[in-house]
Amino acid sequence: MDADSEAGASFGVGGFRLSLPTDHRLPQLRALVPTYDAHCGWIIAAIAAADPAGTFIDIGANIGDTAAMLRQHAANPIVCVEGNAAFCGHLRRNLAQLPGRVEMIAAFVAVPEIAAFGLGYRPDSGSGVFEHGAEPAAAAMIGLADLVARGPVALLKTDTDGLDAFILRDALDHALTDAVLFFECDEAHTIAPAGSVAWNSNFATLRARGYALIVYDNHGLPMLFAAPDRFDAVEDLRFYLRRQYAAAAVRIHYLDIWAFPPSRRAVFERLRADRDALFF
Repeated sequence: MDADSEAGASFGVGGFRLSLPTDHRLPQLRALVPTYDAHCGWIIAAIAAADPAGTFIDIGANIGDTAAMLRQHAANPIVCVEGNAAFCGHLRRNLAQLPGRVEMIAAFVAVPEIAAFGLGYRPDSGSGVFEHGAEPAAAAMIGLADLVARGPVALLKTDTDGLDAFILRDALDHALTDAVLFFECDEAHTIAPAGSVAWNSNFATLRARGYALIVYDNHGLPMLFAAPDRFDAVEDLRFYLRRQYAAAAVRIHYLDIWAFPPSRRAVFERLRADRDALFF
């Protein structure tokens, strides 16, 4: 049975009814933590207002839950990239109901570390991860350069459970000066020591280039609004996450981070000023 004909369940996200595999964890996670993966609307709307024509690139699109939220709050073109065959059929069906320009690419984003460290892909319920010892990824690969060459980018999101540090590094190398970056910072599940080196370099680059950050915990709650002069607080949060894993007392598993380049500093300042009124 191929992914397109695979039976599944459905779940409401962003005003749309999405198809998903029966073992997908999104409904259970939302039931336990209603704010999980549901905090984005006010940020998306602000980004779209500043750049209504720029493309939203969704790397690690899964079954299209992020795309549904993007479309609920913005009319921008959306490009969804997903290589997990278990999700692709559901993603294709879900994107078909979204109005406006939406494109799906059935592929993983290629980074040099996949070959250099012999990483394979292990699917999981509702997710998947690149790691040592897993089977080689069966899906096609696409380079980030091919994605960003399609036109101006308003938002680049990456949530790949293990490769985000390297995809973010490559995005910064492409100097997307007007694109807001939205990435999962999960240092505990990024291959070591290359992952630590990449994350350290990424945050140093973001700081040096004058990015401002909005940091959420993995439950969808805001932790910090960090202008470039407050990056020390971000380093303190990263230290806290590392110590949790070292002490086997994990309460916050990763950070979700929105990074605003200097050209979008006004968007960040408006969100920071209105945070109490806009969050829920």
